[in-house]
Amino acid sequence: MTFVAMPGKRAQREASSGRKDGEIMRIFSYGIENPSMTRVPTSYYYLETMAFVHKESQITLNSKADLSKYNVLKVRGVKHTNNITRGLAHVYNYDDTEAMLKALGEKRTSLALTNTADGNYHIKKLGLKHVIALPPALAKLKLYHYIHNTVLEANPGLMSTLNNTIKAMKKTGELDTLLHRAETQVLARLP
Repeated sequence: MTFVAMPGKRAQREASSGRKDGEIMRIFSYGIENPSMTRVPTSYYYLETMAFVHKESQITLNSKADLSKYNVLKVRGVKHTNNITRGLAHVYNYDDTEAMLKALGEKRTSLALTNTADGNYHIKKLGLKHVIALPPALAKLKLYHYIHNTVLEANPGLMSTLNNTIKAMKKTGELDTLLHRAETQVLARLP
């Protein structure tokens, strides 16, 4: 397998058109929105939708319903934050996580939404001392592999092989070990 990092919308176009064989790290609703893709049934990871705030803000969140009280910053095109902010009036899109979190330095009445790991990574990368996570997570979503239907037609046993491998790796703890190691390596590369 070869993995190619792409912006979310581009990756979706490439995979759903069949130009790429599949996608990784996609939430459940991705399969509903992309009928040309089939979800490997067993999730292998998760993401949390977390609010990040200026540490001197007075923002409190008890549930996702409380988001309507605030200006909400998010990265354009990210499904889990699009889903949680649907219908809200004061949502502001940014091109990337770095720009969004930097904006919190100026906006103490705003909060930023992203995946917990992504937010913490960029806080450390940018050395932001004024931005903190605001637990608890507003959502915890399972992540899945998706395979284009033409790939599955050409390789009838692929789905069961992938699914059984994920199950086996979860059962032995190997998957958790690999994921923890990968997370640690990413954070260790930061200054």
